[in-house]
Amino acid sequence: MSAAGQAPWTAEDWQALYDERAAIMEFDGGLPRKIAEATARGEVSRARRDYPAPPTASLEGAA
Repeated sequence: MSAAGQAPWTAEDWQALYDERAAIMEFDGGLPRKIAEATARGEVSRARRDYPAPPTASLEGAA
């Protein structure tokens, strides 16, 4: 468990976050798919590096 008392994310959790972020950027944001996917990949990579527990609060606040 992390310091915040939350279990670490699984690979499936991180994939779901990536899929969701890419879809939001493409469909709601109007970005081309390749750009949305690249941007989501960068966001998730930074989140995995910077947050030992689920980063939902920081990413939801950025939307």
